[in-house]
Amino acid sequence: MAKGVKPISLYKLSNGAHYAFHDAVLSRIESDPKIKQKVPVQLERYRKAIQAENEALVLSKKNLLSDEIAEADSMRDTAYTAFKGCVKAFASIANADTQPAGKRLAQLLKDYNINVHDALYKQTGLMINLLEDLEGKYKPDVNTLSLNKLVDFMRAGNDKVRLGMAERNEQDSVKVTGAAAKARDLIDEIYDGIMQSLQAYAIVEATKDYDAFFASITQLVDYYNKRYIKLKGKKRPTNGKTGDTNADDKDKEEKKEGGDAPGEEIPDPIAPPSTPTGGDTPGGDDDLPDPLA
Repeated sequence: MAKGVKPISLYKLSNGAHYAFHDAVLSRIESDPKIKQKVPVQLERYRKAIQAENEALVLSKKNLLSDEIAEADSMRDTAYTAFKGCVKAFASIANADTQPAGKRLAQLLKDYNINVHDALYKQTGLMINLLEDLEGKYKPDVNTLSLNKLVDFMRAGNDKVRLGMAERNEQDSVKVTGAAAKARDLIDEIYDGIMQSLQAYAIVEATKDYDAFFASITQLVDYYNKRYIKLKGKKRPTNGKTGDTNADDKDKEEKKEGGDAPGEEIPDPIAPPSTPTGGDTPGGDDDLPDPLA
């Protein structure tokens, strides 16, 4: 590794932090004319690899199936809301032919207590069971109130959401272990090669012209090591022990979103500029300010 540059466990960084780190390194190389002209071929490969990771992370945020799932969810929610309103009306109207069916269905809906704003997985699971009841045990009541079409719409929407989520999960699992992981490995390999080459130049040329650059990268490594690796997933000790944090809101999809909680943040050791060098960071992390611009 290059003179004065500390090692960093890049594989431990989250996708967003990994991208931001390499984007910051790239900016430092390109802003130093001497460094830039020493590794032109490696630099071009580094630039392209970082762009590939960026594209992989952006794609992972927007699966093409998401629009279809959202459309089906909207159809399901509209049909369910209309069904619920009709049942309430029939249950409140004193009619011997329809009120008993309305009351039974009203109680059924109350028992399931489905909220169209719930997480997709939760709502979809409850709807599966509700639809089984509406198409089975309570089908005579549905027929009495002539609400079959609304049940059909709920069924069609719920099936599309369920199948769409399953297909999207399968695609995302391949994406995580495929494009993003491959891009990360390549970037790390190029980064190591660049630093080794620059170290060799510094030794052969016996000059201090590289010292400022090495110091800049070392400070960047220190910052990421302290803020995003050592305490990631840990809390500050309160009784002599560290505890794992658990931010598990993974299944809340588009309706409710959660984020990683890395524990108590370590202050930036170097005051950051007002605008981060790397711009917006894809991959789900909060913005990572460039401490060494």
